[in-house]
Amino acid sequence: MKGTDRIHPGELLLEEILERGFIPSDFATRHRIDPDRVLALCKSEVPITPELARQLSLSLGTSVGLWMNLQEAYDKGRMPGEIGL
Repeated sequence: MKGTDRIHPGELLLEEILERGFIPSDFATRHRIDPDRVLALCKSEVPITPELARQLSLSLGTSVGLWMNLQEAYDKGRMPGEIGL
C-alpha cells in the first residue's frame, strides 16, 4: 500500500509534461526519449535511472540531481518488501 507522503517521480513528470501542453508520448518523441519508458515512468511503473534523469534534465531545464533525489526519496519511503525494481 502506498503511503500518502510518497509521490513517485513519474507523477511529477506527468504534471510537468501536461503543464507544458504535451501528452507523454509527444513529449518523449519531441525530446528523443524512449516513449515507452516515459509512459511507464508516468504510470509509476519504473524508476528514474541516471540516464533518464540526464535526458529529463536536458529536456526540462532541470538538474540531474533533482530527478535522482526525487527517486531516492521515493525509494526510501517504500516498505522493504516493496523494493524490487
